[in-house]
Amino acid sequence: MLIFFTFLEILTAGLPTAVVHRPYSAPPVTVLGGGRCTQNSVSMRVATGALPEGLRLTAAGYFEGTPRQTGLFTFQIRAENECQVVAKTFTLRVEGAPLLVAAPEELEFHYAAGGAVPAAQVVRVSSSWEDMAYSIDAEGATWLMLRPLRGRTPFSGAGLTGDPIAVAVDPAKLAPGSYRAFLKVSAWETTNEPRIPVTLVISPAAQPK
Repeated sequence: MLIFFTFLEILTAGLPTAVVHRPYSAPPVTVLGGGRCTQNSVSMRVATGALPEGLRLTAAGYFEGTPRQTGLFTFQIRAENECQVVAKTFTLRVEGAPLLVAAPEELEFHYAAGGAVPAAQVVRVSSSWEDMAYSIDAEGATWLMLRPLRGRTPFSGAGLTGDPIAVAVDPAKLAPGSYRAFLKVSAWETTNEPRIPVTLVISPAAQPK
């Protein structure tokens, strides 16, 4: 059964933040409808307002270019075919590249073979961008276990200094000695990738007297 979308509708809800002086990669503006129009070739353009300097919208709804100025830019996108017209207002935020911050700067665990596993410690991740997705990796250290709370930097009003990540160790299969690894925090378009050294010191089991 064929389903016709009688009226044109712009489905795109919002636009991701752009980074100044870096090519803007956003999904195209999505339009559905107009199925009963004999010439249903939808074309889009910015009708009112303006995109930041260096950025343009193609007739097919793709953003092209590199924004050259920061700020909030409000504009109306107009989509039309031979029969109908629809318009929707968007706001695009252009900011400087985000900066990641991870604290503390170093972690250290101590474990006596056969004893209690040391308690997890907490790393907090924040950024100059709020509610931004990030990832944290142990760079190949299988004895480290990471449990982020959200995997996103705090949003405005969250009351958190950073998204907490529980960092735990699994020393069961390791021989006595000193082990060192790094936690690497990364996110899209950031200017930096913090690395936190983690040291695990395993001492031999106590000898019975």
